[in-house]
Amino acid sequence: MGQYFLVKEAMLMLIRLLCIGVLFILSNTVGATERLMVNFELKQDSNIQEQGYVLVSNNLKTWNKGLQKSYLKLKCKQLGSGKTEKLLSTVDLFDGLKVSHQRLGDSIEFTVVLSKVQPRYIEIHKLAVDECKDLSPIVTTTVETYRFMAKKGLNESHPFGSLMTFRNSVN
Repeated sequence: MGQYFLVKEAMLMLIRLLCIGVLFILSNTVGATERLMVNFELKQDSNIQEQGYVLVSNNLKTWNKGLQKSYLKLKCKQLGSGKTEKLLSTVDLFDGLKVSHQRLGDSIEFTVVLSKVQPRYIEIHKLAVDECKDLSPIVTTTVETYRFMAKKGLNESHPFGSLMTFRNSVN
């Protein structure tokens, strides 16, 4: 009687483990189908400027290619004596490409941000000792949001800013 009870408990435990294993495999399979690979590129006059690929899921994620760094900034302050004081500082800016992506039902949303920073180091250092101008880095930012179908094999091109093209392919 005792052996029968142990065998019965062992069989029930084995069936439970088997069910948990099957559920785990099914959940991984379902999770894998929720992700899509999207290749993208930014072109200007048929020349690729930037490119990359991302795994898109239901969660909002950001991919970036660039650097966050400090840039020199000059500010002029008028003193009570009539003299001008030069105040040097730094400002942290991102120079590069950021792509935020998310799957929203049957579509994928991409927000593409291209930031180009033009430093002003040379102009600041070329100023004469008694000369002062407010000089900050020049930041040019282009932002576009695209929404396209979450369908494998889809290839599309969209305008990006006034001079570039954003091309994507869903795999």
